[in-house]
Parts: sequence; C-alpha cells; structure tokens
Amino acid sequence: MHQPKADPSTAHAYAQLLAALSVIEDPRAERGRLHTLSDVLAIVLLAVLCGCENAEEFESWGRKEETWLRGFLPLAHGIPSQDTYLRVLSAMDPVQFRAAFLTWVKQVFAPLGIAGQLAIDGKSVRGSRSSEHSAVHMVSALACDSGLVLAHTRTADKANEIVAIPQVLKLLSLHRTLVSIDAIGCQRSIAQQIVEEGGDYLLQVKGNQPALQNELHTLFRQALAEPEHRPLDHTPAPRVQRYEHTDAGHGRLEVRKTVACTELPDYLSQKPLWCKLTTVVMVEASRQNVTTGHSSTEQRYYISSRALSAQDANSAVRAHWLIENQLHWVLDMSFGEDACTVRAQHGAQNLAVMRHFAYNLLRRCHDKKSLRLRQRHCDWDRDYRQRVLQASA
Repeated sequence: MHQPKADPSTAHAYAQLLAALSVIEDPRAERGRLHTLSDVLAIVLLAVLCGCENAEEFESWGRKEETWLRGFLPLAHGIPSQDTYLRVLSAMDPVQFRAAFLTWVKQVFAPLGIAGQLAIDGKSVRGSRSSEHSAVHMVSALACDSGLVLAHTRTADKANEIVAIPQVLKLLSLHRTLVSIDAIGCQRSIAQQIVEEGGDYLLQVKGNQPALQNELHTLFRQALAEPEHRPLDHTPAPRVQRYEHTDAGHGRLEVRKTVACTELPDYLSQKPLWCKLTTVVMVEASRQNVTTGHSSTEQRYYISSRALSAQDANSAVRAHWLIENQLHWVLDMSFGEDACTVRAQHGAQNLAVMRHFAYNLLRRCHDKKSLRLRQRHCDWDRDYRQRVLQASA
C-alpha cells in the first residue's frame, strides 16, 4: 500500500508523544501480538481528539483515517479491532501511563512549575461504577492561565481526595504558584506542604474546619458592623478591603462582594495553626433570577498564605472554578466521560488520562472555536487536525 508523506510537524508531534509513551510496558503477551503498543495508543488518542468515546468508535475512526495514519504510523497489520483497544486500556499500568503524561506535558507544553494559579479538584467518572466497584475518581491540577491539565492521580473516592491531593502536589514544582483547593483540601498538612514547596495556598473553609469557620464568621461580622452597633468596650473592628463585581447573563444577575483582611487580629486563635496564614476572605454572592425574581445569598470563606487585596482574592476565587467550568464540564459534555461505561481493570482510569492528553492538545490550539467544535473540525478537516497537532510540536 502507498505510504503518504507525513507532514513534518505532525510527524514531530507524534515522535514527541511516542518518546513519552516509551516508558509504558506492553501488557500483552508477545505471542499473537499483531499491533504495536504505540500504534494502538496513538489511534486512541487521535480518535478521542476527534470526538470518539468508545472502542467501537476508535476502530471505525481508524479505518476511516487509515490512509492518513499511515503517513506516520507503521500499521504493519492494519487497524486494530475494538477488542485490541479494550485489552490494552484495561491491562496497561496506570502508574506508567500517568508518568508518560507528566513527561509529555513537561516536554511539550511548559515546565510543570509555573508562576500563576493552579486549581486542584476531583471528578468521578460516573459510568465506571459497577456493582463490584466504585466509580473511578480522578484528582487533577489545572493551570488556570493556560487551561492545561498538568497532573492527576486516581483515588478510591471523593472522601480520599485528602490523601490524593498531596500526591498531586508532589508531582509539581510550586515555586511562586498560588494553589487553590476547595474545602475538602482545607487541611493544615496540605497548607504546610504547599508553603514548604515554595507556593502559596488559597483554601475554602467550610464545616470540616468548624473552629476556623466560626472565627472567620465572627471576624467579618465585626469588620462589617456599623459603628453604632459595636459595644463601647469592644476591641477595634478589623480593617478590611472591599471589592464588588456584578455579572449578568443567562437570565441571572449575580453580585459578588469580596472582603479581604490582611491585618489579622490577635484574637484569631486559629492563625498560629495554619502555616504562614496572611489573608482571610469572605465572598458574599447574591443571585437573582430576572424572570422569576427568586433570589439567594451565600457567604463563603477562604484563607491564604499570600497577601491578597479584595480584588485579587475575587479574581483568584473565580479562577479556581475554571477547573469545573473548563475541565470537568468539558470532559462530560465534549468527551462523554460520564457516559463512558469502560470498566474492566484499569480501562476507565487509562481512558480518563487519554482524555487529558486530547484535552491539552485541543486547549493549546488557540482559535475562537469551542472545544467541541475543535473536536468536530479535527474529525472533518485533516489540515485542521494537523494544525492542532502542530501546536504541540
């Protein structure tokens, strides 16, 4: 069969990926093995990049694109069957695959330690749940500036994120990075680890830290109280900064009032317990449905080792939710993660990592298309697909 000439940038991008994947041992027995591990994994990645969600679609897409694939893949025995993809994904060592991902991110995109903000959060792959096993739960680290996934690890369930978060942090260089984590990661040991590794933390405070939450509630109540409502013999109110931001859209009006305090009062007994605690924050979000008139107000508290103004704190809190809006939502809506029912052995976990590979490639391609539309164009337009691959070359 005629072998089409590979685009140099596409071939280079594939060579980088192949070099990263070389650390993975082929889990299959040599006898009867027709397709190389690199061929199988490359087709899965490219198929996921083009919107495919399961092994049947991987095989169908590979056959459709066989001529193009032969430009840089040997494919000595043609396109693998769907059973081959499932066997490889199920049996492949997930620790080795994670190491390959980390190597690839470091080589292709940016150093793992980046100045900016890093959001850490967990997500369950709901379709991987079965009567015998709980759903695969992945804890990921997202660089808020670039939108790229930098690291991840699997944990047994959401409750074990406390164990997984320190593992993710160890994979990264945190120098000058602001690490934001929701309430489950509000632990003194995690705060200390972040500071010791050269970063700063921004942690949400909820009921799992009741003493700290109560003290913050009291502090901001005193700081915001009108002077005539304060007892004459009371200590001076804490000095705070304020910032207000209004958003309107999708039939909803939201007003966010952010209050930050860096001059922490002596009566804040929790301060010595948290490594380098410098700023405490309250965000009051008031939402109103413009159609029904229904409104609600919620107050949330945060602590940080970095000196943050009220405006900076507001920006950092909003940036943290990019991991929900730009990663988790996209994995479900564009990659069909929750609907995927691959469950055997390590299949769900390895396929989740493969989605992170594809997600980073699509996010790295800067244009005005949504990620879902980028997937579709990758499938329809080989020139566009090559541009996406070239963005990582």
